[in-house]
Amino acid sequence: MSAVIKKNFMKFNGSKYFRGNAHLIEILTFGEKKTPAFGVNKLDPEAKVARRHVDTGKVKVGTVIDVNWTSSKSSDFNIGVPIKAFKLGGGYNSNVQHGGAVKLLNVYINEGPLKTVLNNGATTARNFLDDEGSDGRIVSEVWVVLEAALANKWEREGNGGVSAEIAGTTLGLDLSLGSSGSQTIEISSGTTFAYKMHKVKKWKSGDIDDMEADYYGGQ
Repeated sequence: MSAVIKKNFMKFNGSKYFRGNAHLIEILTFGEKKTPAFGVNKLDPEAKVARRHVDTGKVKVGTVIDVNWTSSKSSDFNIGVPIKAFKLGGGYNSNVQHGGAVKLLNVYINEGPLKTVLNNGATTARNFLDDEGSDGRIVSEVWVVLEAALANKWEREGNGGVSAEIAGTTLGLDLSLGSSGSQTIEISSGTTFAYKMHKVKKWKSGDIDDMEADYYGGQ
């Protein structure tokens, strides 16, 4: 299964992920959801949850997928913001073009652990979501771009082995590359290609009791 890229969203497995402001977004960025009459639905980021509140065991790495270039137009893929792809050996390719040899990888936190993070320490984010009401959102999943050489080596030689770590103020993923050792990629501002958000559905005694996912188009 592969992803189809549109100007405002990425569609994979029936779900649409936001692209607006993706270059400003990281996992656990929180802010106000904007839905302009003319323009792109997106998150207007306020800040991100401090990494000291995040148990890296709660952060999960999903799957590597291909891009369906046949169904993805060049004008939709390139929207004026540089797209960074992590390279084998370190660094980025900051000039990814339509049809490039790249794959996508998702990083996420499930709803239960997300509530735990917000209720047990991340008071700034929790208070912001409370103040913003129905427009408050927090990013629970991001998709990043890997050059195919890195993605393939990780999957084939490293068997998809990965561990999460805190790298300064960012989240790092240590990818196993088999006999070549490992490579750490930092999921930081500028590396997100698309994202999903969560919103608070129910409060109870000042804590978040229930949340729900928010996809592009209100899925």
